[in-house]
Amino acid sequence: MKQIIYILLALLLAAPLKPMAQEPTVKANPDYRNAFWVHGLQGDVNSLKAMSDYFAARYRINSYHLSYTSNRGIIYAADQLNGFGFEEQEDDIVIAHSMGGLVSRQHQKQASTSKQFGGLITLCTPHKGAEFANSFDNGKLETFYEKTVTDGLVGYVNIGHMATASKYHRNVISALNNIGSTMEDSYNSSSFAGDLFLTVLKINGLLNFIGLDYISDNFVSILKGYTQQFVALAAEVVCGDEEDYRPWSKNDLKPNSPVITNLNNTTLACPKIAVSCVEDYPTGIRFLGSRISYMKQNSPGIGQITDNDLLNLTTGIGKDSRICANRYYDLYCSGSWWSLGLTNSHYKAKRDAFNRQAAFWENGFEREFQKCLGSIYYTTETIWISEWVWAPGNDGTVGIIPSFPIIELPPHPGEDPGNTDGWVLITSSHTVQVEHIHPNDGIVTLPSQEGLAGAETVTIPQTNHEQAKTSEEVRDYLKSQFDLHNGYFKLELK
Repeated sequence: MKQIIYILLALLLAAPLKPMAQEPTVKANPDYRNAFWVHGLQGDVNSLKAMSDYFAARYRINSYHLSYTSNRGIIYAADQLNGFGFEEQEDDIVIAHSMGGLVSRQHQKQASTSKQFGGLITLCTPHKGAEFANSFDNGKLETFYEKTVTDGLVGYVNIGHMATASKYHRNVISALNNIGSTMEDSYNSSSFAGDLFLTVLKINGLLNFIGLDYISDNFVSILKGYTQQFVALAAEVVCGDEEDYRPWSKNDLKPNSPVITNLNNTTLACPKIAVSCVEDYPTGIRFLGSRISYMKQNSPGIGQITDNDLLNLTTGIGKDSRICANRYYDLYCSGSWWSLGLTNSHYKAKRDAFNRQAAFWENGFEREFQKCLGSIYYTTETIWISEWVWAPGNDGTVGIIPSFPIIELPPHPGEDPGNTDGWVLITSSHTVQVEHIHPNDGIVTLPSQEGLAGAETVTIPQTNHEQAKTSEEVRDYLKSQFDLHNGYFKLELK
């Protein structure tokens, strides 16, 4: 079951790997302004279509969708945009999602002054890079996988053929059936995604076939194997499906990569807006769930994406794990005296395993995903603590230092309560590590999204990286800019 999570990890970017044909960029109506929509990593010309259709129906614009090969790096992608016209009109507008914002910036950096486009709006673009690109090389993703296996599957590994506990996994099966229909509907979306979906349908079919009477050790082995594959497949999607292309986009998207550094050292001389999104906790689970939900919709419209599929699954795993833990605790309490404690020990181990598994799906998965995103970071702080401790009195006796802080000044033993003789105020410092979490959209931290120098910035709450492409809130913000009486991005109504 946990392998689904790694499917979703892979589905961060699971879309057709080949760019679709470019639409013509000659002005359809010379009296209208051009608006160019540029997709993100592994997207295509349909990625922003729901958003562009909304505005094309209301404003005097010619909407065009540009595409590029996104697994060969930012510079290669920017070169592919040459000749499509959006640098030739001073009043052109570019609206770019995710990596598309970096590609558009790189294109303008390479363009001559006379051929630069007029204005840029970025949606969830990692202007300062994405730490997730580092996670493939620095061991974070491997750690994520290992913890998913050791903590996330520990209950199932210990359950063996125990029918009395396995029949309590109804919440998980219900969520799997819902996601399974998504995958079946989306089977033809790409060969890569289709293979993953087929795998999950087989797993889900196995569960239905055995009627939940037991979960075999073989089933757990299947889960382990596929979980491991998902880590590799996620890397393949990010880096490209051909060996020669594999490192390029991944390396370009790393924080402080040469491409990111050069872009941030170059002034983008045009009006610009950086639209950032921030998802609610659990950020990573909600984002991945939105990716699954998006694939349910053949032609997603504005505001249709939800984020509940994966959340329901992980919540279901947590609930079922607690049920199993409680079931084993009941068995532990009713253990037979003649087993000399062996039965009790056996049930206690299984109870503990399911409690550990529940804790992982209730919080541990999300925390490990956040570490891959780089949104969890640590700072070192020095904290000063004041303590009263008992020191030698006037009579030369040795004082006693208590093992706990004394909040209020106590009286000297045997003397007036106001007498502080023999007490010493000790101020000590302790250096500790303090954990912080950057707000993020499920894949890019807020500081990175806001990292376009000189841009007007706005944050859209309760919206993730996937939802930004069809979000009503993003749409309404863009509309507010297009309706402005003054300002570069004002558009005329039809």
